[in-house]
Amino acid sequence: AMVKKTSHPQLTLFGDQARSAWERLENMIIHPLCRSAELEELLYGKDSRCSGRHESKVVCAGALLVGSTGTGKSTLARHCAAVAASINPSIKLLTVSCTSLVHKEVGASERALKHLFRAAKSSAPCVLLLEGI
Repeated sequence: AMVKKTSHPQLTLFGDQARSAWERLENMIIHPLCRSAELEELLYGKDSRCSGRHESKVVCAGALLVGSTGTGKSTLARHCAAVAASINPSIKLLTVSCTSLVHKEVGASERALKHLFRAAKSSAPCVLLLEGI
């Protein structure tokens, strides 16, 4: 069997915990995002698009990266987006500073958040990076 080598952007990882975290992110974010057609076939079968027997479901994934300031959470998220975009060029990265979502007027923060998720949905497939939560 021939093993296909990939040309994903490289990220220097230090330690077993970093490698383990990357593998989990890869399985939670990159694979569902880049291989949604294969996942649909796995879940619903080869003839799922023709048969109309099931409702089409959107495969969504998410991860909350937690850690001290300067530990590389944003870098890891940007790397996820770069790897996903190298597999599927239609994938976009949307970066938002959470301070831009906070407003003084009643209801304005909610409207900004609603607008953000509406924009992310219309930009799908995408990786949404919320900075400074």
